[in-house]
Amino acid sequence: MRWNDNNLDKPKVFDSKDLSEDTQKIMLDKIQERLKEEEDYTEEFKAYEEYKISEKKKRKKILIIVTVIILVLISAVSFFTVRKMSRITNMEYEAQEYIKKEEYDKAAEIYKKLYEETEDAEYIQNYRFVSKNVENKELFKEAENNMKLKDYEGVIEILLTISTNDDKVADKINSQISIASKAWLDEIKGYYDSGNLDKCVSEINKFVNLLPDNISGIDFRNQVVKNDKSDLEKSKKGFIEDKKEIEKLSTKASKKMLEKSRAIVGTQQYITVENANVREKPNRDANVSGLVHKGEKIYIEDTYVEASNNIWCKVIYSENKTQKTGWISFNIISGN
Repeated sequence: MRWNDNNLDKPKVFDSKDLSEDTQKIMLDKIQERLKEEEDYTEEFKAYEEYKISEKKKRKKILIIVTVIILVLISAVSFFTVRKMSRITNMEYEAQEYIKKEEYDKAAEIYKKLYEETEDAEYIQNYRFVSKNVENKELFKEAENNMKLKDYEGVIEILLTISTNDDKVADKINSQISIASKAWLDEIKGYYDSGNLDKCVSEINKFVNLLPDNISGIDFRNQVVKNDKSDLEKSKKGFIEDKKEIEKLSTKASKKMLEKSRAIVGTQQYITVENANVREKPNRDANVSGLVHKGEKIYIEDTYVEASNNIWCKVIYSENKTQKTGWISFNIISGN
């Protein structure tokens, strides 16, 4: 803006041209200033938008990375879970196969491992069940040995101690008891037919006490009891001569057994049956202290003649690399 200073006394007036230029300049400055502010704001806005886009990309990358990690972890867990389940299934199948083969000790070991890994109560129940079958298998072996020795009472006593929920095992028990009881009853009837009534009465009473539900045994005992004393006496008299002869023969047999028992003391012998119980005393009712197997070598330290048909041998044998002593029947060994 300019003033007209030609005459200072004259009133001052504005030059419209100058005013217009000044106004325009001011307006232009303002516009420029506003544009600059807008430009600065635009730059800040662009920078903020770029920042938002960058942060969004970062978050997206982080989300992708986290998702990938989670998927990897899930896959790893799934892999190990499936692998463990597959291994457990294979172990269960293997245990069942051992049970079918009656290799109960191996099946029991597998169920024990399964319980230790899973702590599933079902496996410990299976372990106890199979372990019981291991014990039952040993009892069956002992009963089989007694059957070979014609100790029918001993066979039945052992079989009656076996407890099981397996129908197959129960059928086997009943079948073997039936065989042993028939053989025992035939032996008792033999005593009756030969006039050995005292032995007959003693054995039939033991038979019925052990098998109170055996109809054949009960009927035969009733038959023996119902016989009149006169009939019994007649039966006894009818066999007096035979008994005397038998006694003579028994004496000779006992003498031979005594000589035989002395002859084998200090000798080495070999077991001829698959398995044989070693007892603490020379008596079949004595506690079992060990087990010897077919082909095993033993040393006879002493003998005891129990009857004309049985010699008990005090033997020295090895068990788990340890020397032990006990009594076994000479019927299950033979010298080489």
